[in-house]
Amino acid sequence: MLAEDLLALAALAGNTVVTAAVTDTWEAARDKFVQLLGRGDPDKAKLAEQRLAETHDQLAAGTSTEPERARAALAERWAGRLADLLEEDFGAETDLRAAVQEIQAMLPAGTVSAANHAVAAGRDLTISASGGGFAAAVIRGNVTSPARPNPTEPSEPLTGPGIGTVMPGAIVAFDRSVAVGQLAVPRRPEPVCQPVRLAPRPPPLAGREGLLADLDTRLSASDSRWPRIVALHGLGGVGKTSVAVEYAHRHLAAVGAAWQFPAENTTMLAAGFGELAAQLGVRELVDNRDPVTSVHAVLAAYPRAWLLLFDNAPDWETVAAFLPPGGAGRVLITSQNPSWPSGHAFDVPVLDVRMATDFLLNRTGDSDLQNAADLAEELGGLPLRSLSNSLRHQAA
Repeated sequence: MLAEDLLALAALAGNTVVTAAVTDTWEAARDKFVQLLGRGDPDKAKLAEQRLAETHDQLAAGTSTEPERARAALAERWAGRLADLLEEDFGAETDLRAAVQEIQAMLPAGTVSAANHAVAAGRDLTISASGGGFAAAVIRGNVTSPARPNPTEPSEPLTGPGIGTVMPGAIVAFDRSVAVGQLAVPRRPEPVCQPVRLAPRPPPLAGREGLLADLDTRLSASDSRWPRIVALHGLGGVGKTSVAVEYAHRHLAAVGAAWQFPAENTTMLAAGFGELAAQLGVRELVDNRDPVTSVHAVLAAYPRAWLLLFDNAPDWETVAAFLPPGGAGRVLITSQNPSWPSGHAFDVPVLDVRMATDFLLNRTGDSDLQNAADLAEELGGLPLRSLSNSLRHQAA
């Protein structure tokens, strides 16, 4: 019993025979299949030539009252013959794949359809499959559940059971069939604006100007051909994300893209990269490419600087595969974990009591200096935790 991929190849090749038989590519296609089926045996080659001629004559005569089903029956017959070839001669797989690819490359764009376990094959087409079928190929378009058309009146909406809508440049398969083709639809338009996703800019950060200046020195240094990576680490509530977001907003005019990812786990990161890929114009409606690889490729050749922020990463292992390997970019990571590769770690310390007191007074509007100082000292200079407790205190 042949493997599923070989059965699919035989089905595709069978439909390619039928499709080519009614086009100007027939002679070239016929010669390739004669050579393939003959396998150097003159008798086998002669039999193949006779069968191919019968197929051509039957389709050219156009006498069938149900041409689509006649084509499907012929395609299925050829699929069976080619499956037998693959089962008898394992070496035929490579030759058959090459022949199908070459013939399909010569086929004109247009409508191709098949029914009843058959395969529809073509190029530059819209594809649909139903009745338990599946669509497979280089798919760059929609795979849809088709409406019901009537093959006898191609200009009208069709009504046959499980048949895909026929239109110019369409490929249709139904009844447990397979639809295969090279599909092309218009790509997403190129981005017309700066891709940006950042948290809102925080209010003025008390006591962080020196830290922001040092951070800029780190991120602006070294060869601009390679990303600069800094991991801001510190206690929870110390303000790491606020510092990173403030830095991003300050330098927004200098970069062509700025994107903030929730980095708690790889699932969230993968989803974030899918969204950025779409904004960069490298993610299509149906796309099985890895969005991380696509984004990395774009950023490596990006005409302007860029900035990525990985927020609340648990460790290096979680984000390592998502960090761009090339390009003139800046990468900020925030984390409570202090363990980062040498040269990347950047400690965000707690504020001293005076700065934490100023922070509380500025952010809450409270004029009680002593109360703010006592609270800042009690909470160890953690600005966000101090603010939260202060607000709770005011509410009480």
